[in-house]
Amino acid sequence: MHLIVNTDDLGKTQEFTEAACAVFHASTFFTWRGSLMVNTEDTEAAAARVLVLAQRGPLTVAEFVRRHVGLHFNLTEGRALSPEAARCSSLCTPEGQFRGREGFWATSDAYDADLLAAVAAELAAQLHRCNTLMKCAAGGGIRHLDGHHHCHVTPLVIAALHMLRRGNVDANDLSTMRIPSGEVDHGASPFERNVASTASRARLQLPAGVRPAADVFIGFSVKGSDLTVEAVRQLIRRAVAMNRGQPAGVFELMTHPAAAPADAQRRERSQFSTCDFTWSADRKHELDVLTSTAFAAMLREEGCTPTASPPFPHPRL
Repeated sequence: MHLIVNTDDLGKTQEFTEAACAVFHASTFFTWRGSLMVNTEDTEAAAARVLVLAQRGPLTVAEFVRRHVGLHFNLTEGRALSPEAARCSSLCTPEGQFRGREGFWATSDAYDADLLAAVAAELAAQLHRCNTLMKCAAGGGIRHLDGHHHCHVTPLVIAALHMLRRGNVDANDLSTMRIPSGEVDHGASPFERNVASTASRARLQLPAGVRPAADVFIGFSVKGSDLTVEAVRQLIRRAVAMNRGQPAGVFELMTHPAAAPADAQRRERSQFSTCDFTWSADRKHELDVLTSTAFAAMLREEGCTPTASPPFPHPRL
C-alpha cells in the first residue's frame, strides 16, 4: 500500500507554503505532493521553495517536479490569469475576480460555448504558469491536476480539458487527476456529497491518457480537527476490508495544513485571503498531525511503503 499525502493550497499564503515544506520533510512512510496555486499571494515564493527541495534530493529537478508537484486549478478565489476568463461575467466580477465556490458551482453544469472557452483559456494559462515557475521543459510538464473547491471534476472543466488535449502541450503532459469520489470517505456536508457524485461521473469521462491519481481517496471526513491518527487508520482499514483484505494500492489523503500566523494582525495583512478557513486553527492542527511521530508509526503499522522505495505505482484501472 502506498499513501500520497497531498498538501493542497501550496502558495496560497506563506503559512501554507511553510506547512507544505514541513510535511515534505516528514514524509518517511508516505509520498508528499504539493498542489500549487498559481494566482495567489505566495505563488512565486512557494515555487522557489519547492525547487530548493528538489535540488537537495536524489532525483533530478524535472523528475522531482513531475512526481511531487501538481496544479491546484483555481476558478473560485482570487483574480483570473487569462483575459478570456477575466472578461467572462459567468466566471468573474467586472474586476476580474472569481465569484467564489457557490458562484462557480452554480454555473458549472449548464454552460455555453463562451464559458467553456473561457475556462479552457484559464486552464491553459494556469498550467503554463505552473510549468514556467517549476522550470519544466516543453513536453516535461507537471503530471497531476486537482482543483480548488474541487472545481476540476465539474463537467465544465472536464470538457475544457478534453478541448485542450487536442493541441495544448501543457495539458497533454497531464496523466493523473484527483477523483474525490467518496467510496471510502463519504463526507458529511451536502457540498461534499455533491462533489463525490460529480467526481464519480468525471471518472468515466477522463481524457485518454489521464487516470485517477489513486485507488482510494481520503479527505472529506478528516479535515481540520477531525484529522487524527486513528481516524486515518480506520479509513485505511475500511478500504482494505472493502478490497476483501487485499492491499488497496494507492491512497491519496487530501490535506490543507498551514503554519500558525506570525501575529494576530496577519490575517488583515494578507493580500489574498481573509476567509475563516485559511486562518482557522484547524490548519495548524493538520500540520501537527501530519508531522507527528504517531502518524508515521501508524502508517508503518498499517503497511505503508516507505518513500525510499521505487516510484509509487499507477493506480489500478
